[in-house]
Amino acid sequence: AEVLLKVCDLAELLRVYPDLNWNFVGRQCSKLGTKRVLLFALGVAAQLLQTPIPEQIKRQIKNDIIVRTSIKQVCSEFFQRSEQSFRDRTYVERPYLIKLARERWQDKVSYLITTIISPNQEDLAFVSLPPQLSFLYYFLRPVRLLLKYSFASKQLHNSQD
Repeated sequence: AEVLLKVCDLAELLRVYPDLNWNFVGRQCSKLGTKRVLLFALGVAAQLLQTPIPEQIKRQIKNDIIVRTSIKQVCSEFFQRSEQSFRDRTYVERPYLIKLARERWQDKVSYLITTIISPNQEDLAFVSLPPQLSFLYYFLRPVRLLLKYSFASKQLHNSQD
């Protein structure tokens, strides 16, 4: 319901303010690195709720394969999954969303750094720490990744011999 409410809110915003200055909105989103996210949200509202969107937005969506693919993927599964499963999917399950949110090089670098240092379920399973020491997962993650990929690399190298 929460995700659908956001789509409905956007549709209502477009209904109430049909004369938005889309050139200004587009420029602002480009500066912030959120242009694809805007196009995606508008495309989802248009497809799910038949929300009218300007022709220039339709053209931009049509010309951006990442946005088009993302809209198609989300709309095709929108009513097939529970809201919790829809929100909880990992980025591995939906790589198209990573591409939507990473337009600028700064965003890509930030995502890479966050991915490298932010603990995930594998890190929690690697070693169990009490809550008071949970900050140590940030230091253990790079170690675990180094072990994982150096071991995998060694196995690959040995299998080629």
